[in-house]
Amino acid sequence: MVIVLFLLVPEIFFPQKVVVFNNFVVLNGYPFVTVLKISFSCNNGFVLDPNMTCAAFDFCANSSTHSCSKSPIRPCINNLDGTYSCGACPSGYSISGLLDCVDIDECNTGTHTCSLNPVRPCINTNGTYSCGSCPSGYAPTDAFNCADINECITGNHLCQKVPVARTCRNGEGNYSCDPCPSLYEDSGPYNCSLISTTQTAKPTTDDTTAPNTGTTAPNTGTTASTTETTQTTQTTENTENGKPPGPQPLNPADGTSMLVTILMLFGILLI
Repeated sequence: MVIVLFLLVPEIFFPQKVVVFNNFVVLNGYPFVTVLKISFSCNNGFVLDPNMTCAAFDFCANSSTHSCSKSPIRPCINNLDGTYSCGACPSGYSISGLLDCVDIDECNTGTHTCSLNPVRPCINTNGTYSCGSCPSGYAPTDAFNCADINECITGNHLCQKVPVARTCRNGEGNYSCDPCPSLYEDSGPYNCSLISTTQTAKPTTDDTTAPNTGTTAPNTGTTASTTETTQTTQTTENTENGKPPGPQPLNPADGTSMLVTILMLFGILLI
């Protein structure tokens, strides 16, 4: 800064001419007038304003004159002492040193509001975060939460409807189908199949028949054995009575009885 000071000096010391010497300008041409050069400067961070006073320099007027973070933007603040400082970081960032910002990972710090029941995944991004898709059986209600889908009301279920219906029962995030009605059986988790009434023909295995069949031969054998026993007994009796063994002649009494029996039957038929 240069200030020009006018001083009165005797003209005899300076001829009427302009003298430039060692950055000092002396003007002669007016009686007893000369000019001296005086310089001074402001402190660091200040500049001389038009009113000839020192004012703080505006560091924030131009991004090239300060070092506050540009991405994300951390605001520049001029101080009255001829310095500057950087303001707060924007939402989603934290201060890192005097000048910079660093992203806050809300997903790791647990400061997000994505649904936890059911779980909706948190996705971190610079300065913020977002929530992923809702799990199967749920639908988003906003950017953060989920709600159960009632498949039984929407009809978006697989429970059989025809020819017989399996009633749909809604659950949290899913659904199920009631058992099949009478005469039908479950065929997987959703369908029914008609119970078959046709029975495959099987060999007779009746407990009563089996013993009878099995005893036919023994019965025959028993009859033969009985006959043999009777003949043996008769032979023994004949032997004891002095008769020879073998067939004996017909007893007349026995013949008479047979004749009477035949006549009676013939009389009955005539009546």
